[in-house]
Amino acid sequence: MGHVEADAREAARLEALVGQQRARLLRALDRPRTVGELARTLIAVPSAATHQVTALEAAGLVVRRRDGRCVVVHRTVRGARLVELYEPGTPTSAT
Repeated sequence: MGHVEADAREAARLEALVGQQRARLLRALDRPRTVGELARTLIAVPSAATHQVTALEAAGLVVRRRDGRCVVVHRTVRGARLVELYEPGTPTSAT
């Protein structure tokens, strides 16, 4: 098996665990981002991003904090460790 196939299989594991959209959000949270930024990552409306963030928050993988008019989402230590476990070498940022 080639290196490219192994990389694709590794990346697919996080999707298998949490789903494609939630995996995309976890990867995007290498730094804190607003719900609006996350919606653009998903190519979706903010309510769709909020729905996914709510599920990740219930699992203890992210936290939300209000910053003025914006809601900022951060990966937790648990979320950062999950991404690192499934995708070694991915930048981690956690609160």
